[in-house]
Amino acid sequence: MFEGFRLETIQLPEATLRANGEGSVPAVAYMVIWYGKEGIVEKTPFDAEKAARDHALATFLARKRNDRIVAVEVRKDDGTVVFSQAGAG
Repeated sequence: MFEGFRLETIQLPEATLRANGEGSVPAVAYMVIWYGKEGIVEKTPFDAEKAARDHALATFLARKRNDRIVAVEVRKDDGTVVFSQAGAG
C-alpha cells in the first residue's frame, strides 16, 4: 500500500522513537516545568524522579538569575506535583 515510503528515526532526549515500529515509545515519567512571570517558559522530560529533582535543584538559582525563572516544578506524567521550588523576586 505504501511502497517506496521511507520511515525516519526521530531522536529524542535519552531515548529513540522509531516510526517504523522498531523500538518503543519512551516513557516520560516526570516533567520539569520552569515558570517565569508570564507562565511556563520550558518543559524538560526525565525518566526518573531523582534525576528530575536533582536537575531542578542544581539549576534553579542560575536560571532564576539568568533567565528570570520564578519557580520550578517536577510533575509525574499524571500531573501530580512531586517537587516545587519558588524564589522571591
